Amino acid sequence: MEEHIEKAGFGYRGTMFYPFTKDGGQLVQLYGEENILENYMPVNRFYSLCGGPLSADEIPEGGMYDEQIANWAIDKISKKQDKPFFMACGFIRPHVPYTAPQKYFDLYHKDSIIVPNVPEDEFNDIPLMGKSIAFGRTPLGGWYDVNRKEEILPELVHAYLACVSFVDDQIGKVLTALENSPNADNTIIVLWSDHGQHLGEKRHFRKQALWEEATRVPLLFSYPGIKSKGEICDKAVSLLDIYPTLLDLCQLPELPKLEGNSLTPLLENPEMEWDKPVLITWYYKNHSVRSNNWRYIKYRDGGEELYDHRNDPGEHVNLASNPSYADVIGQLQQYLPKTDAIPAGKTEYTPDKLDKRIEEWIKNDSIPVWLR
Repeated sequence: MEEHIEKAGFGYRGTMFYPFTKDGGQLVQLYGEENILENYMPVNRFYSLCGGPLSADEIPEGGMYDEQIANWAIDKISKKQDKPFFMACGFIRPHVPYTAPQKYFDLYHKDSIIVPNVPEDEFNDIPLMGKSIAFGRTPLGGWYDVNRKEEILPELVHAYLACVSFVDDQIGKVLTALENSPNADNTIIVLWSDHGQHLGEKRHFRKQALWEEATRVPLLFSYPGIKSKGEICDKAVSLLDIYPTLLDLCQLPELPKLEGNSLTPLLENPEMEWDKPVLITWYYKNHSVRSNNWRYIKYRDGGEELYDHRNDPGEHVNLASNPSYADVIGQLQQYLPKTDAIPAGKTEYTPDKLDKRIEEWIKNDSIPVWLR
């Protein structure tokens, strides 16, 4: 990494997510760099909630890391292969910080940016563990810090959209190279993301939650002869399904120990019946089960949430306490783990930061107003 790029990093952890804007982003400007360095540096996460366009002198000499990754992939895939091959091409954006070259910001007009809809009573029906998760990683809570200035959230959404367009561009370059390569007619493509992203939905930011925005990702398959080319399938599936699907498409032996299901039936017929709820876990014994129509969350302290996605795609109305939905909850509970593994490195469960935050709130009667 060039020295001037590293120095502009404002202490963000790990070099792979650079470059940063020279001014450090919105929250650095709001709090002041000296204030952050003196009071928050040991635990700060300000820098991961920032974004902005990059000028040419703020970009590494070889281009953004994703541009370098795309060029690497293009070089490899353009060559004739004599044997079957697997190639992983991992892009970084739209991971935080939301920085990208200026031209991708220019694709969107700032006055047309739509920020997430967050009802005033959003947290009236959310259990304490859900509130603790939503609090986030900045010192006073992500929602509080971002909303200290009204222009920060629209700028953050703008920057996220620019990063999505930027990485779309890199993916397009790789796909164009594949189309022009000797491998065009004999290659399976899978495109997915490791997690979703909150931009204020549920008053939460980044990933690390059990709600829809954090757990829903793009998942695309393309292969020679696919019958459902260009079609959309709205069934709930899991990223654990990718491996069994590839085994199926490559006509390789099944691995019985794998969890997950081959998606080839859905790839052949996206409209077929498919009801295999998906399990998501965040921290010890906090689980979410997502079916085609429902999301059920069970926290380790017993708190529950239930959302009907047919009528409430934004997950604003928690139905878990309504006796009318006891049967739905009972059906979804069947997909919860029978055994919860103790976190790695421990022999017994001890309270983590989510528990400790709740304990402090109760002790001091200090649940933030914006989470009540």
